[in-house]
Amino acid sequence: PSIDAYMKKLVDELPIEGAGLFVARAGGVVYENTWGIYIADTVMPIASASKWLTAATIMTLVDDGLLDLDTPISNYWPEATGAAGNMTLRRMLSHTAGTGGSHLADQLRTFTLEESARGALALHRVGQSGEKFQYGGVSMQIAGYIAERVTGKAWADIFEERIATPLGMTNTWYGFARKPESREQVTNPILAAGVYSNLSDYAKFLLMMAADGTFNGKRVLSKTAID
Repeated sequence: PSIDAYMKKLVDELPIEGAGLFVARAGGVVYENTWGIYIADTVMPIASASKWLTAATIMTLVDDGLLDLDTPISNYWPEATGAAGNMTLRRMLSHTAGTGGSHLADQLRTFTLEESARGALALHRVGQSGEKFQYGGVSMQIAGYIAERVTGKAWADIFEERIATPLGMTNTWYGFARKPESREQVTNPILAAGVYSNLSDYAKFLLMMAADGTFNGKRVLSKTAID
C-alpha cells in the first residue's frame, strides 16, 4: 500500500486523533503529509524527543567554551558535592551519571529550575558516575540549571536564543506534558520530556542535525557538537 493509505489505516485503527510524517534526504523534502485532525502546525507534547533539544542547547554552550562535557559539575555548582559533584555533563546527558528515579512528576509546577535541580541533586543515587546506564530525565534538570548559572539567563531564554530563533521554531517551548500550562506560566521546565512542538518546527531541528549543524546556510552547532 502507499504511505498515504498506510497512515490513514494506522490513524483509524489505533485509533488516534491524527498523525504527521516528514521525510527528508540530503536536505531536500522527500515526503510530508498529515492525517486526521492534525496539520503541520498542530502543537503537541513530544515527550522524550525533548531530550535531543536539551542536549543541543547544552552543546551550544560547549561550543562557546562556557561549559565542558568532562569537567565535574562541582566546578560550576559548588553546592554539588561528593559523588554528585563528580558527575559530568557528558554522563548526565547520556544517562550514566548515577542519578536515581524520577521525582519530576511530583514537583510543584511553581518551582524554579533551580529548585527542581536541588531536588534532583538530593535524590538517592543508584551508582557512581559512569558506572551504569539508567534511562531517565533527572540529571537533565541539573544540567539545565548549570546552563542557567553559567549564562545568567533562564532556560527558556537560552533555548530561544540558541536553538529556537536561529531555526525559526516559533511554536516550540518547554513545559510539562502531564500538567499542561500556558507558555508564559512555565517556571519549572521539564527538560527531558516537557517540550511542546509541531511537525514544521521539529523538522527544522532535524534538518539542522542532518546538515552537521547548519540551517539555511548559518551554523547553529559545530560539527564536533553534532558528532
